[in-house]
Amino acid sequence: MTLGEPVLSAPLPWPARRNFGPARLSLSASRCRTNPGLRAGSASGQQGGQVYESNQQVGHTLRLVARSVPPMGYRKIRLERISQADPQSGSGLLADSCAIENAYYRIRGDCASGKVVQILDRKSGRELIDPAEETPFGLPLRADSLNAPSFEVVGAQEVSMYVRDESPARLTLVTKRPGHLFVQSEYTLWESLDRVDVQHTVDLETLEFPEQVQEYSVAFPFALPGGRAAIDVLGGLLNADQDRFPGMDHDAFSVRRGIGVHTAEHTVSWAAADSRVVRVRRNAAGGAVILANVVNNFPEAWNRWEENEGRLDFRFSFTSAEGAFDPAATSRFGWEINTPPVVRYTWLCSEPASDSFVTVEGENVVALSFRPSRDLNGVVLRLMNMHPKAPAEARINSSLFDVRSGRRVTMFEDGGLSSSFDGGAALVALAPGEIQTLTFSLPPR
Repeated sequence: MTLGEPVLSAPLPWPARRNFGPARLSLSASRCRTNPGLRAGSASGQQGGQVYESNQQVGHTLRLVARSVPPMGYRKIRLERISQADPQSGSGLLADSCAIENAYYRIRGDCASGKVVQILDRKSGRELIDPAEETPFGLPLRADSLNAPSFEVVGAQEVSMYVRDESPARLTLVTKRPGHLFVQSEYTLWESLDRVDVQHTVDLETLEFPEQVQEYSVAFPFALPGGRAAIDVLGGLLNADQDRFPGMDHDAFSVRRGIGVHTAEHTVSWAAADSRVVRVRRNAAGGAVILANVVNNFPEAWNRWEENEGRLDFRFSFTSAEGAFDPAATSRFGWEINTPPVVRYTWLCSEPASDSFVTVEGENVVALSFRPSRDLNGVVLRLMNMHPKAPAEARINSSLFDVRSGRRVTMFEDGGLSSSFDGGAALVALAPGEIQTLTFSLPPR
């Protein structure tokens, strides 16, 4: 029995890679009243991602890996009731006591302490964290002033760690700390996704008024000796060691989406969905350590004080790659984590099962924005070459607008030079670090 046709939409105009992204569908209890399970396939009948079904009092949640969704386009899927759950043993997910793995990573924890002690990049065999690191990975940290030289681990009286098996879609290693500020930490591996997802849940109501400002953070000390940090800010990527105004005496940065920690041979691209302030420091091996701020606890007499109520989730992701630093790959990863697939329901026909409205292809090129033009007769596309030293070329295709009408304009949409073309695509050359704004005409209505 068909339940309808959700549409998975990809908001980004470049082809999806191995780390984009889980989609979530909320289903009412009445729609799945018999609760035998669900299976997702594409509208044409082909399997469209692994799924699992989670019971809730108000209904159900279906999650799936959004495979083969065209750039800035959509793919229709079909939900069908099944008499029994499909084990789908080929998902590549494996779980053991306090350990999980997929085709790309293995995460192992210490069941007694609740600490993550290993993250192995299975593609390269590289260990991504050092369990002896002075600033430990994933543990709650506190500094007792905004100018404190170091953080200390905030211990918990009660800790438990276990694996939450939600295969064939994902496995999650969970650490629970009842009564603690960091009440829960989760480390998730998805079937067929080349990334690690991290979520820390903070219970604000455990905080008491301090005498000085308390800064709470979590550390990401990747095992890249001598690694440098490239931070995604408005206008590009900056070098955390060099690109500071003279006289600045702190190590805090405001991040747009992500950071690339890199050496000449390896890069870890890290992204935050909810935390926008980080500190970047050096460890004993000379590598960059990311300290992501989650909570500042202010004294009651401060003008920035407010009630600490409820719980907050802080989500992070990272992916590991061999080779020299690729600025565009780090930037795109940040965009992909912060712009997940969008799910909507439709009663339209099954064909076409998928389509792409805009595609931007090009080494080191990222689309910054896409919007209607001021006169509403066209669209505006803004591109950036993320590489600070090398030129780049973008190739633009679209079924939405006439690519041959493309013109290079100022950021105010003034002036204009015609773009060059190759077949049915517009070609745009960008100098190192350059941002270009283009306009295209829409066909007559």
